[in-house]
Amino acid sequence: MQRVLYVKLPKVAAVTTKEICLGQVAELSSQPPGDLVKWQKLILQKAPEGDKRRVVWSALDIQSLIYRVDSQVDIRLMGEVDVVIDCRPYADPKAWKNRLKAALSALVSFIGGAFAIMTFNQDVELTDIFKKVYFAVTGEISVGKGVLEAGYSLGLFLGMVIFFNHLAGWKLTEDPTPLEVQMRQYENDVDEAIVEYAGNPPQSMAKAQKNGSSRSGSHSQSAKQSSMSSPSNVNGESVSGSSSNQTESSSAEKKQDRDKGGDRG
Repeated sequence: MQRVLYVKLPKVAAVTTKEICLGQVAELSSQPPGDLVKWQKLILQKAPEGDKRRVVWSALDIQSLIYRVDSQVDIRLMGEVDVVIDCRPYADPKAWKNRLKAALSALVSFIGGAFAIMTFNQDVELTDIFKKVYFAVTGEISVGKGVLEAGYSLGLFLGMVIFFNHLAGWKLTEDPTPLEVQMRQYENDVDEAIVEYAGNPPQSMAKAQKNGSSRSGSHSQSAKQSSMSSPSNVNGESVSGSSSNQTESSSAEKKQDRDKGGDRG
């Protein structure tokens, strides 16, 4: 019976253990099913320590590791070409710092949003507009605390809730909110950058760009020196001018000789 192993890689996988196993970063299915546990416990590597939390494994690397364990198995690769493994410790000692950062970010966002709304209302003179509308409808002078102000405040709150489709843990629909869409797009860009830098780190890319710019600068400098040393490009006017002057002087000398010969005759 032919033994087959199906490996489906996701784009991102999270691991909280000290060792990264194949079953934690990929969906596996095997024939016969009894081999599945063995492949799920296959250790890829140890989780990195320190600030480096993400590692990248390609499908070809995983295939080579499986073949080193068992060269007779038929591997069927599916899913992504590369997987980004996010290694996080189970007990994060910096969890309170993350909560503090989240609280400070929420406070700053709240104060900034409130200040932006107040400055907008001040720029458009919203209070005067409400007073004029109230006087035009009722014929009375508004004291600034009426139906228009209350309706505007309530409508502003409801508009934010409906647009962002999110209020604490409550959502109007199951569709992703605009913030969730933007965060997902940001995470995809980060994952693509991590995969790209895994094969070509930023230091080597910067070094290659620096070498390329220095080579182009040397080529342009040598071309400039050759063009300056070429008389046809730089001194072309002086050369042509000197040759024309020599021709005119020789023709004048010949004319003087002919005149002298005529006088003697």
